[in-house]
Amino acid sequence: MWIASGEDELHGKDRVSLIGNPESVAKSREFFTLSKDRSAQQRVMIAGGGETGYHLAESLARRDYRIVMLEADPDRCDRLSRLLPKATVIHADANRRTILEDEGAGTVDYFVACTGNDESNIMAGVEARELGAARVMCVVGRPDYANVVGKLGIDHAVSERDVTARQILGYLNEGAVISQRRLPNGAIGVFELEVLPDAAITKATLAELPLAGRCLIAAVERDGFVRVPQADDRLEPGDIVVALIDPTAAEESLALFNH
Repeated sequence: MWIASGEDELHGKDRVSLIGNPESVAKSREFFTLSKDRSAQQRVMIAGGGETGYHLAESLARRDYRIVMLEADPDRCDRLSRLLPKATVIHADANRRTILEDEGAGTVDYFVACTGNDESNIMAGVEARELGAARVMCVVGRPDYANVVGKLGIDHAVSERDVTARQILGYLNEGAVISQRRLPNGAIGVFELEVLPDAAITKATLAELPLAGRCLIAAVERDGFVRVPQADDRLEPGDIVVALIDPTAAEESLALFNH
């Protein structure tokens, strides 16, 4: 993975991270699919209607996804059906292969297991993979489980403990850095930065700064408004920016934001 620049050319099978306001990102997605597929909704099946499953479904419902949620508790199903009018909530046990097969787990674009039990999530994920789900993700509380689920055909495993620890560590910073974390594969750092007075980053437009291929200013917050900057924008002291930085150029890039 690397930070793209104007000279890069996309190829089939590339994976691209898009950053921007939701409307622009949704529109841009059309350029990445075949014209005959542009109107197709992506299908997401969520196993487990607890807090994690609910908030995931609520977030996806704001966008163009077709959501099916499996929940074993009938009372919880009633509540979820009222809270998530755009999702299909089914009273079912996600750990039963016959249920997953009947409800179409093998045909979904994404299967997410977040039942609240590590073993149940792993088993549901394995079954969904065998049935043919395109991508399988699981919430796994034990970090040692997260290290082995990839061998079972599960694409991504998220450990709440690991995420919490990394987020706390991300706030232990100095200077212009407010927080930092890494993209999932660890190849690119995501930094939240404050532009300090007299910082070198304020002395020229973004196009004129030595950033190309090493540091991408993805978003700027100024006076309470957040936007994606353009090449001729100039940062000002007090701006808060989100920057993607290649780790090999992190020290040099961060120096531009300090005094």
